[in-house]
Amino acid sequence: MSDFIRYIIELNFVLSALFLTYSLAFRKDRNFLVRRYALLLIPVISVIIPLLPSSFDFNTLPSSILSFTLDEITISGKAGGTLASSSVNPVFVFSVIYYTVLILGLIKLLVHLLWIKSAVKKSEKIILNGQMVLSNRIIHASSFFKFIFIDLFNNRKDSVKHILEHELVHRDEKHSADRILTEIVVILCWFNPLAYLFKRAVIENHEYIADASVIRKGANRITYQISLLNQYIESASITNQFSSQIKKRIKMLNVTYKMGSRWKIAILLPTAVLAFFMIACANQNENAPDDMSQAENTVQSDNELPGENNLPGSEAQTKSDPLSDDLFYIVEEMPKFQGGSPDEFRKFIAENVKYPQEAAKNGVTGKIFVRFIVTKTGKVVIPDSENLAELEGKPLDEVVVVSYRPLKEADPVPEEKYIELLKAEALRVVSSSPDWEPGRQRGKVVNVIFTFPISFVLQ
Repeated sequence: MSDFIRYIIELNFVLSALFLTYSLAFRKDRNFLVRRYALLLIPVISVIIPLLPSSFDFNTLPSSILSFTLDEITISGKAGGTLASSSVNPVFVFSVIYYTVLILGLIKLLVHLLWIKSAVKKSEKIILNGQMVLSNRIIHASSFFKFIFIDLFNNRKDSVKHILEHELVHRDEKHSADRILTEIVVILCWFNPLAYLFKRAVIENHEYIADASVIRKGANRITYQISLLNQYIESASITNQFSSQIKKRIKMLNVTYKMGSRWKIAILLPTAVLAFFMIACANQNENAPDDMSQAENTVQSDNELPGENNLPGSEAQTKSDPLSDDLFYIVEEMPKFQGGSPDEFRKFIAENVKYPQEAAKNGVTGKIFVRFIVTKTGKVVIPDSENLAELEGKPLDEVVVVSYRPLKEADPVPEEKYIELLKAEALRVVSSSPDWEPGRQRGKVVNVIFTFPISFVLQ
């Protein structure tokens, strides 16, 4: 999973948690200004929390943590020896769809802004009650930053005054800035239904603020409500939300809810802290899986591993790329494959792994786990068990460099020679990996160990 997609998922998690908290806390609160501050804080906090450092130096953690596990890749083949290699990655599919909709959303926003710019040029400029307004028959009464649009032809004269006062509040309070921020949130979180509810809440609260301000300035409550009805009835269409928004605005003008206090904003804090710890724990669990921890389902490789000349302790390794004892499981800046995300490494594996023909003929499937080290210089090294045990400070019988597990627990374990074929192919491709960009901990390049699962599946 790419870092950006992971970030977006975490952002949506925080946004959802904070918005649900807001909905419960402010459902019957008439302090619309406080509600506005709370709504503005939600996207700000949601953007920041996933960026907070939640990684740890796992070198100091218990040895039960094995390594950072990359997303699994599946290599498919056909029984009987006809081979086909594929990698079906739901995360990749989601990424393509996500970026496509994201780009379309940004284009839509840009087009809408250009449309507003064009409407400003085409509208007739009129001075009304000392204010410059733009008269346009096709634009519903609205405002965008300093521009106020009013259809002077389709609104009654007794309603225009109230409409102008209402839109002046939107302009002076700079509600358009909130709307731009909200649109960006929806574009980033387009797959999250709560993002659209968040947008609706922001829009409705703006209307409540403007309505309340007009009433405080002395407008008759009944007359103002009639003006609202006339405005929407005369411009009624299937798109103007008459059946929902106007009812809520009139209801809010007539109900007697308590004026909430500013301290309510603090309710968002514990939710934000809880969301941060949940994200941190999820990342830690993902980076410390138990896929290789069950010894009864693993088989240690005793064969000579590919790339032995690059193993720790060999003469070639000592001269070119020495490994010291600073072996890390996760660091502040994880290694990058050819400057990209680990997904690029998965693509490299998918393009190069071939299902062993003899294993396919005999119906052998399974999941192979390969542990490898990205060194300080970016080289990919597959250590032998003895060297890895020394680096990790573990007993030799607890260390597994390459292991096998059936795809399902109920599947029988095939003959060892077929397991070795799968292992050898996995090791061959991983050991042929081009150099990575090394990982960094506190600004220094370090050795980082990974676990990479490869599933061999017959169609």
